[in-house]
Formats: sequence, C-alpha cells, structure tokens
Amino acid sequence: MTAVDIAIVSDTTLASALVARWCTREDHADSGAGRGAQSSLLARAALRALLARHTGSAAWRIVRIRLGKPFVVDQAGARGPAVSFSHTAGMVAVAMAPLGALGVDIERHRARDFAALAAHAFGPAEQEEVRIGGENAFYRIWTLREAVAKATGDGLALAANGLDLVAGVAAGSYRLTMPGNRDWHLAHVRIEPAWSLGVAHADAPEGPWALRWCDLGEPLAVSPA
Repeated sequence: MTAVDIAIVSDTTLASALVARWCTREDHADSGAGRGAQSSLLARAALRALLARHTGSAAWRIVRIRLGKPFVVDQAGARGPAVSFSHTAGMVAVAMAPLGALGVDIERHRARDFAALAAHAFGPAEQEEVRIGGENAFYRIWTLREAVAKATGDGLALAANGLDLVAGVAAGSYRLTMPGNRDWHLAHVRIEPAWSLGVAHADAPEGPWALRWCDLGEPLAVSPA
C-alpha cells in the first residue's frame, strides 16, 4: 500500500518547539519577515520533522521551483521524497510521499459568497454542487482543486480555470484520471469542525493508497467529510 504521510500543526506552543528544533538558517532566510513568515517557518519545521521521522534525516534542502512548488534534495543534490505544504490562519499541513506528484491544501471555513466564488473558479458541475451543498461543498472542491494545482505546479491558473476537475468527488479517497491523463488519488478530510484538507497524489504505484496521520506532538481530531 502507498501511504501519504500527513502532519497538521497549529500555531501554539508546539510551533515554537518545532521551529527551534528543526529550522535551519536557510529556512529562516527563505521565510522572510512579512505576513505569513511565521507560518512558512512552521511549515518548514514540520516538514523537516516529518522527513526525519520517515527518512532518518532532516538534512534536506527545501527548494522551490515553478510557481513556488517545493521539492527536497539531499546533500549530494539527489531528489528526495515528494513533499507539499500549506498554511493559513495559523494552521499548517505538511505531506510526504515516496514518489510521484503531491499536493496538499488546508483552508479554514468562513462565511463567503460561495456561489459567486464558484462561478469565478469552478466548472459547471462543481458550481451546481456548491449551489446544493453550500459551504461544505465549496471547501471540499476548493481544497481538492488547490491540492491538484500544487501537485502539478500550475498554481492558480489550474485551481481557478473554470473547468470541472473534481466534480462528483465526495468524502474519502478516489482514483481518477485527470488532468493530463495521469492517475490521481484524491482525499478530502475535515480537521476538527472548521477546517478542510485536500490531498492529491499522482503517478503512485498501482494498488491501494492511504493517508497516514503523523502526530508531531499535538493530536487533532480528523474525520472524512
């Protein structure tokens, strides 16, 4: 079975401990000092902790390529596992898989004009799902679209292209062919009551897959939604 390792961390006391333990000088420099810098630093710390747990080493360089897509290389410059991270409003999600293209997105639920946002970014079938399902449908679709866009490295151009990408994908995990005729595993999970997490993993080996939750020190309630 192929596993995608996931860790969720909120901006609490654990965050300071993770940053102090795992972040390098390069991480501090790359995170900058502007808005979101602390969350970016925490994402790097959590990712290093996750890598250390599953590869036995934290000595990876975190490099960003097209539209900010991250990957990791070892001291010799060889590519490491597939990685992705997302952060918003004090919550961080990091993901790692042995190979393939990987994307993760986390979003906090809040009141918005969901129909208008869907009309701008989603395809017709996805818009209809939002019309019927409201907030829950919107965040399920948006986090999955973002996760796919992060996995491909296409960013907002794909996430908000107005075409159906994940229409009909409900709770749980799926294997679909999209986009570019690649095989994709998709999962949407609710984190506690007010957060949605989307995960997309392409080009994984044949057979079943699963999300493997990793506790970096602060367990959170998760459930399919």
